[in-house]
Amino acid sequence: MPKITVIMPVYNAAPYLKPAIESVLNQSYTDLVLMLINDGSTDESETIVTSFRDPRIRYIKNERNLGLIRTLNKGIQLTDTEFIGRLDADDLTASDRLALQIQYMTAHPEIGLCGTWYENIGKEGDRINTVHQPDIPDLIKPAFLFNNPFMHSSLLIRTELLKNNPFSEDYPHLEDYELWYRLSRQTEMTNLPRIMASYRWHGSNVSITFNGTQQESYIRLMKKILGALNIEPTAEELEIHRKLAFLQRSRTRFSRDELKTAATWLKKIIRQNEIIRRYDPQAL
Repeated sequence: MPKITVIMPVYNAAPYLKPAIESVLNQSYTDLVLMLINDGSTDESETIVTSFRDPRIRYIKNERNLGLIRTLNKGIQLTDTEFIGRLDADDLTASDRLALQIQYMTAHPEIGLCGTWYENIGKEGDRINTVHQPDIPDLIKPAFLFNNPFMHSSLLIRTELLKNNPFSEDYPHLEDYELWYRLSRQTEMTNLPRIMASYRWHGSNVSITFNGTQQESYIRLMKKILGALNIEPTAEELEIHRKLAFLQRSRTRFSRDELKTAATWLKKIIRQNEIIRRYDPQAL
């Protein structure tokens, strides 16, 4: 009985699908199932999938387009292995990723979700930059206050957690961030400090195509996360929080007044955490 199912939803992914599949099948850890779920593709995706003859592939074809969230939840419920790994159909994973993750999670049963550092790559696979996510559980939990500390295509997760906690449709294009935050209240999490996944940037990335919807989901999620600290932010506080969260990515400049507002806002979060004790104070 295999221990890992790697779930890969497929929707019009033909340009990058073959190397994504190969990066899973070429893992040094071979005791796995690769579940490919075709969500109504109209390009050559199905031809590419069926060209592989590896018996570890489990091919599922949705009768109609369900969308990413419902497709992921369907795959989770169909999984009967101990762990679920993830890879999107346009991303890549290092050949030793799953072996190192399952070794770590076997040695650390308190860890329910394990990601890795990753790199951003261009259409042709050229490296753009690397991203070193927090790799200490106490640092990961407060990181959710501002950004998602996990790259979806780097994750290995205990299946039971996902079966009991499906992706929510209330946070479109930010469903993974919301779910990992929800799971952070139930289990310990970590990132292995090695570059073992590649996120491919191209013109059809969700963060580009659905930026407006994603921003709306971000504000909704921040209200939920801050609400757990008994903070009901004003519109001004939410805006300064958003600017702080995307500071490095957008290279936003702050006026002197905004810097004062940001300092006051951060002190408010720290002060409220001292009361609620939601996060380790030093980590925050």
